[in-house]
Parts: sequence; structure tokens; C-alpha cells
Amino acid sequence: MLNPGTGTAPKLVLQARDGVGELALELAEKFAISSRPAERFPILPQLKALERDIQAAHQQFEAAARAQQPDISPAAEWLLDNFHIVRQAFQQIRIGMPADYYSRLPKVNLQNGLELARIYLLASTLASFYESRLDAENITGFIQAYQTVSPLKTGEIWALALMLRLGILEMLAVSLANIQHARPNSTYPLPVF
Repeated sequence: MLNPGTGTAPKLVLQARDGVGELALELAEKFAISSRPAERFPILPQLKALERDIQAAHQQFEAAARAQQPDISPAAEWLLDNFHIVRQAFQQIRIGMPADYYSRLPKVNLQNGLELARIYLLASTLASFYESRLDAENITGFIQAYQTVSPLKTGEIWALALMLRLGILEMLAVSLANIQHARPNSTYPLPVF
């Protein structure tokens, strides 16, 4: 979940008391559905910025590979090998999430006044909790725990896969930015995807 102005992720003051199920319960208790309709569609501008940032990282890594630089990280190699999949994920989000569909999704208000689709909050939190290593079991467990307090609408269930993709792309962009700004031959390990 990136803040539109800064490109950084807002800090949620939530901690899993007892794992992902407890985190889901905490989210359900903390964020009530907003009664106001959505005023704007923040996903498309955010998607364009993410795509631009990931494309810039890809170009940088591609130039390094062409120059046969010996210090290309495993993450850079991963992006070079899988960039077509990343581009496909962006396209799937664009096609599957038109502005009018997003505007009909239930919203929640964060403490900083930012209004988000509830399913986006859940998906990005889940992707972050598992560091983008998602499987059917942890997704199902999280959603089932959440729904014991606050049931999701059918449209939110349909949007879940797209929102998970978006959350993962956001995490990828942040990781790539960290790699791009890391000093060569640094002593700390770089993230590996």
C-alpha cells in the first residue's frame, strides 16, 4: 500500500497478536466500512507509477547485464528473467479493475485520512505479512478469520486476486528501489525473490 504523494508504504499500527488469523481479526475490528462513496480512483495513477518504477529498475539491470557487470544480484536476474510476467500482472489489473468497479467496492478510512478499498487493505496486508509468498492455505485462513467479524461482499472476493497482484507488485517495487540504491559490494544481504 503506497502513499500516493511519497511512494512509501504507510505504517499500519497493527501487529499480529498470534499470527495471520489474529492480524485478520485485528483489521476487521479496527477498520469499519465507510458510508461515503469513493470520490476518486487511486489505483490507476498508482499502477502507472509502479510500472514506471519497475520498468526503470528493469532498464538499469538490463544495462548492467549488457555491460557484463559481475555484481548483478539474484533479484536483478530474477527481474530480467521474469519481466514478461510482471508486465502481464500489470495488464491483468488494468483490464480487471475498471474505475467504476473499484468505486463500488466497500471502503475503509485509515487514520491518516486515506480512503482505500477494504479488499485492497486486506490483500496488501496479507502480501506484506507473508512477504509475497502466498498460497491457497494462508490466503483462505486469513480471509476466513477476517469474515468471522466482518463478512466480505461478493465483489470483494472477485477483486481479491487482482488486489493481491497489486500488493505483490508494490512490494516488488519497494524491493527493487532498495536494490537500486544499495551500494555495490555492500556487506548486508540483498533481498532475494
